[in-house]
Amino acid sequence: MENPPSAPEETVSEEQTADVLFEAQFASPERIPFMGGQIEVVDLKPEHLKPEVPVLFVGGFGVTPSAHKEGIAEYYRAGRRVLSLAYDSNSETIEKEGVPAILATKAAAILEVLKTKGVPQVD
Repeated sequence: MENPPSAPEETVSEEQTADVLFEAQFASPERIPFMGGQIEVVDLKPEHLKPEVPVLFVGGFGVTPSAHKEGIAEYYRAGRRVLSLAYDSNSETIEKEGVPAILATKAAAILEVLKTKGVPQVD
């Protein structure tokens, strides 16, 4: 009795593997305590990282990384490490003369992420 023909093996392309890794990393944000709230950080590191500084991708007030997922994915596909964040609007705010509190707080959140992640420079 002959064995039935086997199904052709599916090959997974490098691009498909990169997409799976991207989705897994994107779906697992790190949470960093920040001023009574938290910052959610998506830190995406491609398998074949280019030796460039990471890209910091931060949206406007109240915008999460999900709103810019496709743009973030383009940098990732190009081999760039990408950091993107959203911070808890329940966090305390920073008062700095001449600077709106929301902007001073956002700047402090960005600096906290860079410090926590050990990233001295970003594009």
